[in-house]
Amino acid sequence: MISTADSSNVHFLPPKRIACGHQFSSAINDAGEIFVWGCNKNGKLALDSGPEPIWRPKKIDIASIGGSANQIDCGAEFTMVISLLPEDKNEAGKLIGWGVNNMGQVGIGNDDIDELPNEVREPTLIRLPEKACRVSCGRDFAACITESGRLYSWGNGTYGNLGHGSTDSYSKPTIVQALSDTIIIGVSCGAKHVLITTKDFKVYSWGNGGHGRLGHGDTIGTATPKPIEYLFRENIMYVSAGDSHSAAVSNLGEVYSWGAGSYGRLGHGSEIDVQIPSIVTALQGKRMYMVACGFRHSLSISVQGEVFAWGAGNYGVTGLFDLKEIRTMLIPLQIRFLEGKKITQVAVGPWHSMAISSAGEVFTWGYHGHGRLGHGTDARDDQAFPKAIPPQFIYGVTGGVRIIERIAQITGSKKLMIRNTPARDAWKMIQVACGGQHSLAVTKSGTVWAWGENRNGALGVGKNEEDQLVPVICQNLNNYIIKSVACGSQHSLAISTRGEVLTWGNGRFGQLGNGFAGICFIPKIVEMLQGKGIIQGACGEDYSAVLSEIGEVYTFGNSDSGKLGLGRVPHQVFPKLIRDLLNISYISAGQSHMAVIGHNGAVYTWGSGFYGKLGNGSSENLFSPKQIHGKGERIYKMVSCGASHTLFLDEKLVLYGAGRKEMVLSRVDLTEPKLIGNLHDKTFRLICAAEEHSLAITEQGDTFIWGFNKYGKLGNKAENEPLPQPFKLPLPSNICDISAKINHNLVLTTNGDIYAWGCGSGGRLGFGNTNNIKTPEILETRWNAIQESANFDDEQDELNALDLVLSQLDTGVRISSFKEMMLVLQNEEEDCLESELRREEAEVHRNLAEIVKTFKTSKESEERIHDLKIQIEGKILQRTYELKLPQRDYLIVHIPKYLASNLGRIENMIWILQQQPCYISRLVNIMRQRGSRDISTLITSIRPIYSNIHLDAMMGKLISRDSLLYISLCKEVIAGEIENANMIDDLFVVPGCPTAQFLLSFFSRDYGSDLFYKILHRPTNELLDMVKAIGNNGIVIDPIEVSRLTQRQGSGQTANSVIKEKKAQSAFNDGITYAIRAAGYFIDTIKAFPSILPTPIKILMKHTFSKMANKAWLREVGHEHARLKFQKALLRLMITQLLLPVIMTPETEGLTTQTIEEGERDTMSIITDIIRKIVDKTCFIGDHYSTLNSFILTSHEQLISTLETCIEVEDSSEVDLIISSFTTHFSVIDSFIHYPVNDIITLSIYLIKYRKQVELFPGRDLLYDHLDHMSDIGSEVAKSADNFKINLQMNNHFLYDYDEVSVCAGCGVPMPKSLAITTRTHSTLIKHLHVREEDEFLVSIENASRQIPKFSAITLEELSTKFRKTIESILSTPNPNYKILFELRAADEKVQDLMSRDFSMDYLLFELSKRLKDRHSYKQYLRRLQEGIHHITAAQEEYFHNLREKEKDLTAALDTIANFRTSLHPNEKEMKNMSYFKLSQTHNLVMKKRKILDLPADVQHDVAGNVSIVTLENNGVIERLEYGFRKDTKNSLELHYSHHKKKGWHFEIIFNQGESSDMIGQFNLSNEEFLNLKRSANSEAKLDIPNIGTFRLGPFIIFLNSRVRKQVV
Repeated sequence: MISTADSSNVHFLPPKRIACGHQFSSAINDAGEIFVWGCNKNGKLALDSGPEPIWRPKKIDIASIGGSANQIDCGAEFTMVISLLPEDKNEAGKLIGWGVNNMGQVGIGNDDIDELPNEVREPTLIRLPEKACRVSCGRDFAACITESGRLYSWGNGTYGNLGHGSTDSYSKPTIVQALSDTIIIGVSCGAKHVLITTKDFKVYSWGNGGHGRLGHGDTIGTATPKPIEYLFRENIMYVSAGDSHSAAVSNLGEVYSWGAGSYGRLGHGSEIDVQIPSIVTALQGKRMYMVACGFRHSLSISVQGEVFAWGAGNYGVTGLFDLKEIRTMLIPLQIRFLEGKKITQVAVGPWHSMAISSAGEVFTWGYHGHGRLGHGTDARDDQAFPKAIPPQFIYGVTGGVRIIERIAQITGSKKLMIRNTPARDAWKMIQVACGGQHSLAVTKSGTVWAWGENRNGALGVGKNEEDQLVPVICQNLNNYIIKSVACGSQHSLAISTRGEVLTWGNGRFGQLGNGFAGICFIPKIVEMLQGKGIIQGACGEDYSAVLSEIGEVYTFGNSDSGKLGLGRVPHQVFPKLIRDLLNISYISAGQSHMAVIGHNGAVYTWGSGFYGKLGNGSSENLFSPKQIHGKGERIYKMVSCGASHTLFLDEKLVLYGAGRKEMVLSRVDLTEPKLIGNLHDKTFRLICAAEEHSLAITEQGDTFIWGFNKYGKLGNKAENEPLPQPFKLPLPSNICDISAKINHNLVLTTNGDIYAWGCGSGGRLGFGNTNNIKTPEILETRWNAIQESANFDDEQDELNALDLVLSQLDTGVRISSFKEMMLVLQNEEEDCLESELRREEAEVHRNLAEIVKTFKTSKESEERIHDLKIQIEGKILQRTYELKLPQRDYLIVHIPKYLASNLGRIENMIWILQQQPCYISRLVNIMRQRGSRDISTLITSIRPIYSNIHLDAMMGKLISRDSLLYISLCKEVIAGEIENANMIDDLFVVPGCPTAQFLLSFFSRDYGSDLFYKILHRPTNELLDMVKAIGNNGIVIDPIEVSRLTQRQGSGQTANSVIKEKKAQSAFNDGITYAIRAAGYFIDTIKAFPSILPTPIKILMKHTFSKMANKAWLREVGHEHARLKFQKALLRLMITQLLLPVIMTPETEGLTTQTIEEGERDTMSIITDIIRKIVDKTCFIGDHYSTLNSFILTSHEQLISTLETCIEVEDSSEVDLIISSFTTHFSVIDSFIHYPVNDIITLSIYLIKYRKQVELFPGRDLLYDHLDHMSDIGSEVAKSADNFKINLQMNNHFLYDYDEVSVCAGCGVPMPKSLAITTRTHSTLIKHLHVREEDEFLVSIENASRQIPKFSAITLEELSTKFRKTIESILSTPNPNYKILFELRAADEKVQDLMSRDFSMDYLLFELSKRLKDRHSYKQYLRRLQEGIHHITAAQEEYFHNLREKEKDLTAALDTIANFRTSLHPNEKEMKNMSYFKLSQTHNLVMKKRKILDLPADVQHDVAGNVSIVTLENNGVIERLEYGFRKDTKNSLELHYSHHKKKGWHFEIIFNQGESSDMIGQFNLSNEEFLNLKRSANSEAKLDIPNIGTFRLGPFIIFLNSRVRKQVV
């Protein structure tokens, strides 16, 4: 039970102050007053008024009960409230309820639900044994947490949702006994299921399991709480149960969701059901703290008070779209109408939503019916966007508690300090951008500087900031590493290194892409572009465009003149994909037109066409992209769009222009690209087209400028005088970036200097004033000295800032300044220091060793239980015989002698192969190297070894040891296949490669999985439906075949000639369209791999990629090129090897019930061919396939992106293997493998055949010793016609001696030391924190840095000087700290040593970063081990409890059997009708075929003796026994015989238990019967003995003859 100490410091998240019922709403303000509104039928609002709707909030009185309300929640038609008195502590008080009570959901208490009142119309006290802290309401049931952390539930229990182990309903709070020893801190009741969080941040669920809402990896319901194992490694703070889906939030602010995926309610970007918790990637990095799951939509809040919504938008319930634009949102999108409101809580009903702000406002939106929105009688319309309830109706509803402080209280976290600014050596500028009246610049470290006008928020520095006359850091972007920026006239755009897009400024036309047409003063992520991998952005005057890594272009904003390229559409407030463009590599946006370059060098333009600036030979506007030249006519490298002209740079670096004559130095406007007059003889590397002027940088570094000279923007000291000829500016030759907009210019050099000139209004030039500058002047490089003055000591209101730094280290970004390193070291948790890690490491060893000690106790207990089982079996046999009961034939098939005699050795052989995956993996690799065609046969023969893994492995559990062993085997097979491949392109090419065959176990239904069905069922049936709708010919994409079908001709024609024929061309284009659509069905579902594939497969994918990267290929072909090849190889494995064969024959996996005609099969072949080309990134030959080829190239890039997401999974199998090695000992269930006999024979043959080729393993002799004793196994193969299965017991109890277990250096699996491959570094069960001797010098530097004030040091010389100055400062104090002095002196010596060896500060920081990362990685490793030890301990306690109970049950059973003396004599007819007994068909055989011994003629006296049944069996006497005796039972069986010279022979079967013995069967043979049977006996004759078994007559007589002769002699 829970102790007082355990529960005294329980903390909860803030109590719910708002709640949504089915047709009503409620809230509690900070004064503890309760407000209700909406439907008032059945007393659900506890108001005295009639059933009419309440259109505005009204207070209800609980004065009669006392206290002020602290928490509220609503079910479908009832409400629960917790009220507090002034003396109440820990938010524990009285529980109050009212509303509909037809299922006892109000909890007023009565053992007979039928006698309960159907309605409770006034607030009523609910009786509990202790005070209530938190309550949650489901549809018609509720659950409550009390002050001790216990959970009570009541109401409708039809779905097992009350957690009491049944489907009974309860009308009063009843403790959930299964959780009585667990401290609960959070509960959420859905429609039919419940989620809870515990004090140690674990999650349990129970109730209806439909759609996977319980998160256990299946759709099975449970009536008792069951832990969600997939969340065990996450510290879950908050849970929410919806109608048929669930969600959780971790302490890191990450949101996980699972369950029904329809309507996008999970936020994963699809509508697929997900049966295990999966992270909502679109919310990563936002630090969420609360989530609310409704009927078909969900809401979530960040710690900054931002609200995100996703799911079905009916009635405007998501708050994202206008009622005329109702849509389903598949990923979370921020609700812009709540921006800046600092929302503290949200609540959801089926069709309406609520939110409250820190200012006390209550917002509601969605369906208005019955007054549930509370806006008054005058507001009876649905609300598409959040609308505040007037303060005169309701007030002061704030949520009450600061979220950050409460989370810190629960987790025990502390505030950490992180840098506000990057390190000095990263302050070098890498890009500049000009806006209308503002400017931006980006540093190498990803920091953005801004200056100029801020009236419309274009600087991103905040609403209250004025114009900035000098550059300032955009602090609102400090959480992102920005790699590029772009500026419009009054808005800005930035792209992070993770492909995120952020926008800010004037969004009047939707150019910010966030769904809101208005001004945004701080940067916000464009949610609709999350996950798109954006690599470039461009801004026009009032619109924006971005380019994704797979070549897609998205535009948004003002659509006038067609500049969005989307056709004739209205302004777009969200990014829209230009579907006419594929494989684009570069984009440019002008004032009102755009130009892009494809991968093939072709240029496409669209938008305003005046002056001919589109370059397509016309001055007309274009609303969709159009190529400016014929294909291949000219290849372009760069393009730049201005206001009235466009500049082009071709592959030869020659400059062209189109548009207004003054801008292109021509006498007339140019409607097609022409050479720029006086610059035709030069080559260029940079170009920039501004509104009324242009700049170009030659390869030699000369800067030319021309155009109109308003405000002196041409930089020639003049003003308002146009330059009809290019003017060379006096600028350095090392220019790397240029930007110009309307009237000012920025130029950036390679050493980070910025030159600016032109109009200075608004401070856009950054010189501290608004003056115009008529010649280029260098902008003061203020950022170069920023580090010394940067404030590194500001505390951030973040809980895990150090984790953010470490996550950057994981991605390869190192700490780049010593001051920052000191900051991190000084904030590093104590338990991450080496001394603490070693202490914790020792504790882990100690804990595991203590657990091992208990194995001796468990072994003794199991032996006692084993003895009891044997005794029970003997007693059953005895009573069966005594009572004349028919025996059950437990052994249906007869095991041949050659197997029966080797059963123990077979078990040992299979166990060795299971525990040591290296044997099989090496055997597979050797067979592959020798070109053996028997690999598939071998793999089939070993699959039964892992026949128990499919269920838990499929669902991502890595708890089962069987699953983990199979994962390890797959890893070894993958490694072997990669190691022996000569080239990357050889990998996974041959159909049915070993790796693919092993992975089939995770996919195919033949092995218990339905993964093929999940992935391919929907697209396969969509394809078949499409083909049937098209007609008999199906999809045809061959021009010649098209011509034959449409015009009945084809011979002698070419593809090009066919395409020119109108009818054939139309049919061909239709075929291409259908083919793209059909292939797209499959590509779309493959793109959902990150949420579909279980964790084991992702781990194996990651392992495959890692092994390829470790090969020498990387050095041979270069990193980037090799990575592309690795990705292709992985696609071949996952798609070509696994999916395509099933697509061709879907009926084999039950994907469809449709009959597939031959023509449909041909179409499926075409689609698989297209998918194969997508995988290989190969195209069809011919210009007529250009559309299809573009689809292939685009899809390939999308699949590559999908793979990258999949392989980001964390591989924790190393720790899981260790933990599982212990937990398998604590199981009272025996582990059996059902092995087909023929597979055992096949496997044995291969092991013997390749024994010399398999490397020498420890324990190999043991394996082959078993094989050598399995005599004649090969010769018996032909005789084994029936491939029956035998049960082999696997012994996982090998950890009885902790020191005799090692981790195999080959496969990483913990196993008995006798089987493991060991090395010096791979021998112990637990890995150690490895510190190289040469790294010892770093320890002193780290220790010194942790104990002294932070300082900056650029070089090692500076660092040494700072150390010495600090030493002098400490020595000057009255009481010097000599410990710190010692550390400082040691550190200084180490720095001096580094200097003497010519090392740099970069080297020191790199090594310190590496050690920091290693320590924290090891800390995580130990943390997982400690969590695992808790899991082992829990399993241990349950195990010993079960053993005790089992021993009691067996003892009681033995007593019952021993005392069972009733004589039963069922007649034979009745016995034959008993289906569960198999009656002996030889009932009278004793009288008909008695067989006696061949005694010597002179034997006239009595003979007696006994022999063990095992001896008879080993001598071939016994063919089978009537019972399926275990080996231990057979050892106790004896055959007793005696002969009388007159009476004949008497035989008894005795069960000998040492101190006592029982007879379990007997039979007699007369002398006469013996003589008659002896004459007819032959070697094949058998003796069937009723109730005992079958003896072979010949061996039986020979054996007993020998015994009798000995006795006679």
